[in-house]
Amino acid sequence: MLEILITGLDEQLAAPLAGALEMRSYAVRCETWEDAVLDTLERIPFRAIVSRYPLPGAGFGILLSAVRSRASASRNTGLMLVAPGSDLEAARGLIGRGVNRVVCETDSIETILTGLHELLTAPPRVPFVAPTRISLEFGGEAVSVLCQTENLSASGMLVRGCTNCRPGMRVSFQLQLGAEEEPLEGMAEIARTTNPEREGLRGFGARFIGLSEADRERLQAWLERASEPIAS
Repeated sequence: MLEILITGLDEQLAAPLAGALEMRSYAVRCETWEDAVLDTLERIPFRAIVSRYPLPGAGFGILLSAVRSRASASRNTGLMLVAPGSDLEAARGLIGRGVNRVVCETDSIETILTGLHELLTAPPRVPFVAPTRISLEFGGEAVSVLCQTENLSASGMLVRGCTNCRPGMRVSFQLQLGAEEEPLEGMAEIARTTNPEREGLRGFGARFIGLSEADRERLQAWLERASEPIAS
């Protein structure tokens, strides 16, 4: 069973949300927000975390740091925030900065479940900063640009740079996976451009559309190694 952590939500929302998830065969853990939650995050690799935003005092900053810590068993877990209407804009500003989804506390249970389903079915992303060469056609000419990855998954990458890229464009890329000698080479399609104000970078998200079977296996093996919790 998949385990989902719910913390900080009012009981009026936490209870029906947990019930709806359990009816879908998810294992759910509801916790009142307190320091003990941080110990839980370090030990248990949750598949998704649902938190109220904001939490009392500096609680949310502490929670976010704990979730994304290299010592956290849940550091690559999808994080959804449930915020009141007055705090939605601030919460959405955290997307791409450790937060994956934001919903309003007045949204229906079905809307929240849909967001959680997207988190649970998306390939996990691994933070990874590395030079990446992007080649594309621009103005009728072939152009090669040196960019930088921000994160990787089995299905795509987030790239800083190459601000001329637009959704739907196809580019070829070369990406060095750490100390491995041979770079990954393939084709990608631009899925979206970033929002600099929200994500803190100018670039694009792309999905892989052309990788050899050998390179797909190399990428998957690398992601599995990179996702392993680091012992404290």
